[in-house]
Amino acid sequence: MSDQAKIVLKGRIKNIFPSEIFGNFEKRVMWLEEQDVQYPQTYEVQFTQGDCNVLDGFQPGQMVECHINLRGRHSEKSGKEYVFNSLQCWRIKKLANAEPVPTETNEPAQAADLGYAPAASSDDLPF
Repeated sequence: MSDQAKIVLKGRIKNIFPSEIFGNFEKRVMWLEEQDVQYPQTYEVQFTQGDCNVLDGFQPGQMVECHINLRGRHSEKSGKEYVFNSLQCWRIKKLANAEPVPTETNEPAQAADLGYAPAASSDDLPF
């Protein structure tokens, strides 16, 4: 596997699902939500075969670091081609349970940023 397909994701576990078995293949899925970013992303991270039991030691809300392999597979069905991508975790570790840093402030923008000075009273309407 190429080095460019190896990824490290840090975030909070949003959900852990039970294992699914398809014939002799076992898969377990966890949703991982990024923290400390302006636009948080949620990723579906897969654990397969013997790694499925690793998630038994984790629970939603915990901060973790996941070492991921980006996997891709080509498929053809009914004359139509598809490519399936998955994020397969091969190492997961708990991080400190620090609260996430807020990404947005609720403070109003400064007058200089608006390009005009706000009215002295909230009852003064500009129209």
